[in-house]
Amino acid sequence: RDLDQMPAREFAKARGLPEHPAPMPTRLAEFFVQFLSEVGDLIVDPFGGIATTGRAAEIHNRRWLVTERCRQYIAAAAERFRTCEGFSTS
Repeated sequence: RDLDQMPAREFAKARGLPEHPAPMPTRLAEFFVQFLSEVGDLIVDPFGGIATTGRAAEIHNRRWLVTERCRQYIAAAAERFRTCEGFSTS
């Protein structure tokens, strides 16, 4: 299954990560990114988890900054983005 389309909860569970206290469906993140920002805006998520908001921002041509303190989620976010076509690391 394409990791870019896999729901965040399923992605994390498949990697043995502890359940995130606030999982967000990608489509919901996309809705808020589109509704509350313009192309090129900076989206900031201080509680990034596996970077669902960052992925939504990337899809809709927004710049983004996501922070997370749990190393397991950071590693999972990095893996998630490495597998996504068209992902920018800059």
